[in-house]
Order: sequence, then structure tokens, then C-alpha cells
Amino acid sequence: ATAAMFAVGAGILLYNLIRASIYQQVDERLRVQTLAITTATKQEDGFVAVYFSDRYLREFDDVSATRFYQIWSSIPVGWREWDETLRSDSLDDHESLPRLTGTLREPKYWNLTLPNGKPGRAIGLRFHPQASRQAAFKPNPELNADIVVAEDLSSLNATLARIRARISAVI
Repeated sequence: ATAAMFAVGAGILLYNLIRASIYQQVDERLRVQTLAITTATKQEDGFVAVYFSDRYLREFDDVSATRFYQIWSSIPVGWREWDETLRSDSLDDHESLPRLTGTLREPKYWNLTLPNGKPGRAIGLRFHPQASRQAAFKPNPELNADIVVAEDLSSLNATLARIRARISAVI
């Protein structure tokens, strides 16, 4: 009985360590993608320009959407005629991601149900869009924008289920 309890405890510990390691990799990938998008987001005269296309990261415009992003600002995002939000092509016009944010140093990570109904993981942060150095206007030092990037965890959850089953079989 003691050996069985030890084996079960070791199996649970092993699974949780593997799961935490995998989630850490997912969080790092989300952070890098978010920083890539924020770097391509610039303050212009009266609007926030996003010099980023879903075509840059193919995961955002797959036929079966697996990645999503959304940017919010207090001024129009895009090319003046857009609303105060910009969404990836993988989000329909009526869908939105939850607007939860941390900071650049301490982003907020959370699990969620994606607009496609699948489980996902998201990162949210608030950032200050920079103006180009040659800007012919005075940049607004108070301007902030929020970004949320999320990805589908369906395949990851399936992998974790297989690991869980194999650990259980070994025990």
C-alpha cells in the first residue's frame, strides 16, 4: 500500500512537472509573438498604425484558426477609419478576446475558452506605441494600447492526456 501511494504520488508529481514545463514554453511563445506585434505597432498622428499582417505569422490565418490577437487603444487603430480595436483575421468581426492585461515586465497569462469554442491560453499586456524618430507630429506620451494574444491548446491537451495515460499505465 505504501509503495502504491508512493508510485501514485510520484506519477502526479511527474505529470505536474511535465505540464508546468510545457505551459512555460507556451507562455514564452505567446510572449515572443506579442512582442513582435507590439514592435510593429506605431503611434501616428491621431491613430495607432499596426504594421503587422496575419501573413507574417501563418498561425493567425490558418483555415482552422489556432492563434488570435486583438489590440485596443483610446484612439483609432489602423488607418484612421477603424475603430478603437484591431483583430486578427482569425477573429470574426463579432468576436472579441477578453481584455485582461498586465505590463511588459509582468504580462498576464490565463486559460480561456476561445471564440471557436476550444480551450486556449492567452497573454495580455499594456504597452506604449512608439512614434518613429522622424515623426512630423508630437507623440502622445500618455497613449497606451492593450494587446491580447491567444492560442488553441487542443493538441497540447491531447498530448497531456496521452502522457497522463502512460504514467497511469506505468503505475
